[in-house]
Amino acid sequence: MKKKVISYLLCGTMTAAMLLGGCSSDKESDKKNDDKKTSQEADQDKASEKPDSQEEPDAKNYEAYLDWKQDQFNAASDDEKKDAARAYMIYSAQKGGTDITMDDIDQVPDSILPDAISQMQQFYAQDTEGRSIKQITDDNYAAASNLNIDLDSVDLGEYDTYLDYTNAKYVAAPEEEQKKVLTAYYLGVTGTNAADADVNNLEIDFETLDSSLRQMYQGMPGKTVREILKEAGEMFN
Repeated sequence: MKKKVISYLLCGTMTAAMLLGGCSSDKESDKKNDDKKTSQEADQDKASEKPDSQEEPDAKNYEAYLDWKQDQFNAASDDEKKDAARAYMIYSAQKGGTDITMDDIDQVPDSILPDAISQMQQFYAQDTEGRSIKQITDDNYAAASNLNIDLDSVDLGEYDTYLDYTNAKYVAAPEEEQKKVLTAYYLGVTGTNAADADVNNLEIDFETLDSSLRQMYQGMPGKTVREILKEAGEMFN
């Protein structure tokens, strides 16, 4: 069960990262930039503040970490961030349809906590509404439910071959080749035909997608991008 839970969880963070990594329109991006100024100004007053002790969750009350917003997460100790990441991963797995609870917190291996923390930091950094990690996750899954990951109905053209990259092949590839793999990954998730898109001018956040794909490879060792996307499609479609 542990392996399946982690796989589902990483499918969820993959689609969320995809949504945050390049699916927004230019108009939405402009609005976020404007809103971010206000959010950043408000956060400046809170950035140096440690959350009140009564607001900090007990180490055993993992669900309380889900209510943390960016200022609380940033002010937390490394151990607290790890606990918050465990809670986030369990909650994400629940949103993905698994039947685990916070009582199964031990199923979250320490080896993937750095990636989980990095994912949370990316979500917080791109959030302009002061949401908790639970609210961000809920919104990500709601958006992901609108994706139609169906590789059989999309024509990736020359990029199709890059879906057959395993982790070993991806890591060994030069940077430009990795970007083609990530482009294929993006086209597959968004259901975009290569012939219908100006691929060279797509607003793709390669750094975010690279982090996402590496997490997916870790959760589904030995599988290709194609196999990973098919599992994600079965989950969300």
